[in-house]
Amino acid sequence: MAIALTKGSNLLGRLVLNQQTAEVVGRIRRLFVDTTFQQMSGIRCTSGTLGHTTRDVKWDDIMSIGDDSVLIDWNPEEPLKASEAKQGMIGLELWVDSASEIGIVKDYCLNLKTGTVTDYLFVSQRGQGLKDGAYRLPPDAIIAVGPQRILANYEAIQLAEQFSAGLPAKHTGNLDCSAANYTRTEADATFLVEDAPKKTAVRLQHSLQRVAT
Repeated sequence: MAIALTKGSNLLGRLVLNQQTAEVVGRIRRLFVDTTFQQMSGIRCTSGTLGHTTRDVKWDDIMSIGDDSVLIDWNPEEPLKASEAKQGMIGLELWVDSASEIGIVKDYCLNLKTGTVTDYLFVSQRGQGLKDGAYRLPPDAIIAVGPQRILANYEAIQLAEQFSAGLPAKHTGNLDCSAANYTRTEADATFLVEDAPKKTAVRLQHSLQRVAT
């Protein structure tokens, strides 16, 4: 069975629905990564005028991820704590332990079912010995993560596999994890909790259809 991988940026903007009420919680505006375990820890949803209402949801509360929306089993009284949110990662500077700035982290690939980050995607600065395009940074190459930058192993950068060639930084948002022999499957819209009751799934499908219309 193919592994369902996607870029983190592909989830941004998706509608978030509460399984218990079929009501809209908001749209995903940010993703959080626990860099200790390289796992997704949660999502930030915004709603209301100009997105003034913010709600942080645990990744474990996500029941299903579809092409257009995300379904959560959400308890507002148990939100994602600030100490659990960790990092957003996208946009951080990438430095190496030889004290050189290499580039910028533009995105990452994640396993939708497990929430595991499989690769960070970065674009390099000119003069760093890397061609234009996006490159993979394996999570185990990261030494430290701060509020503004990532420190990684220099040797890992030198061995970095090119993810996509010849794309300037502003175009990396169009990359797909399938470009590197990963396959997006229907698991993108599959329940993450395999024992979800069939009746609940049917009711939710009807609710989603009403919301979509």
